[in-house]
Amino acid sequence: ESALLVKGFKNDFLGWIGFTSVLLVSVGWIVWIGFWVGDYYGTLGEADSLAHYDSGLLDETIIPIWLFALVWLIVCCIFQRRIRNFFRIECLPSEGAYVQIERELNEMKVSSASSKIVAYAKRIEDGFSKLTRSNFHVKTCRIERTPHTNLRYFNYMCTRYVLNEDTRQFLPYKFDLGVVNSQLRRHADGLTSEEALSRFELIGPNFISVYVPNFAVAFVLEMSQFFYLYQIMVMWIYFYWNYFILGVVDISIILLSALVKVFVSVRSELRIKRMAEHSEPCDIRRDGKWQTLSTIDLVPGDVFKITAGMHVPCDAAVLGGNIVADES
Repeated sequence: ESALLVKGFKNDFLGWIGFTSVLLVSVGWIVWIGFWVGDYYGTLGEADSLAHYDSGLLDETIIPIWLFALVWLIVCCIFQRRIRNFFRIECLPSEGAYVQIERELNEMKVSSASSKIVAYAKRIEDGFSKLTRSNFHVKTCRIERTPHTNLRYFNYMCTRYVLNEDTRQFLPYKFDLGVVNSQLRRHADGLTSEEALSRFELIGPNFISVYVPNFAVAFVLEMSQFFYLYQIMVMWIYFYWNYFILGVVDISIILLSALVKVFVSVRSELRIKRMAEHSEPCDIRRDGKWQTLSTIDLVPGDVFKITAGMHVPCDAAVLGGNIVADES
C-alpha cells in the first residue's frame, strides 16, 4: 500500500480573493470568446461592436484569445484537486485547518513496450506525470475535533486519523485485543461506557458514509472534466467559422451524453449508498449488562449478540454458542 504524503494548510483572506479571481477569470475567458463570436455575427449591434467590420482584426484576435483560454483551462484541469490549496498558507499538518493527502497510484503494467515509438511515448507520459504529479490521488480533508476529548482528526478512505500529541502526527488508532480465543475471552464482559466513548472518538462510528452529489452538482463536476471543456472550446471555433448549425448539433450531443452519463452514474452511486450505509439495532454489553444500541455504536472490544437474520456489521470472533453465517 502506498505511503501517504500529508500537508497542512490554513485559510487566508488574500488567498480566498486569489482563488475567487481564478474562478472569475476562468468564466471570463469563456464570456470574452462569446463576445468576439457574437461580434462576428454582428449580434452586439453597431454601438457595441468590437471589430465587426474588420475581419482581419477579428481573425488576429479570436485565435490568440482562444489559445490563451484553452491553456488556462488545461492548467486548471491538471491542478483542479490542488488549486484551492495553492491559495492557502502551508503549515505543519498538526497546526492546519485542512490537510492535503496524496497517495501514489500504483500502475499495473500489462506488457512491455513493443516498439520504440510506444516506449518514447511512455517516457513522455511518465515525465509529464512526474512533473504534474498526476499519478497521485489527491484529496483535501477538513481537520475536526471530537466533542468530548477534543482530539484533532480527519477522515480519509473510511479511516479516522487522530493527532498523536507526542509525535505530532496524524495516525490511525489500533487496539490490540489478542489473536487466539483465550486472549479474546478476556474481554467477554464487554466495555464500560467510558471506555466505549473513548474508543468511539478514536475510531469513529462503525458506519461507511457514501457521499453522492445531487444531479446538478454531479453535472457541473462532469462538465468540468478536460474532455468536455476541450469539446466546448472546439465548438467556439465552429461557431466563429460560421459552422453554426454543426456546432449546435455537436454541443447538443455533448450535453446529452453528459446528462445520460450523470443520470446513470448518480443512480448507481445511490444504489451503492443504500447498500453501504447499513445500520440496525444491536444488543451490546456495556457496564456489565446488555443494552440495545445501534451497530453504528460498535467499537473494537465490544461484545454483542448475533440474532437470526442479522447482518454482522464488522469483523468479529464467536465467544460462545454456535452460528451459521453466510459470508458470500
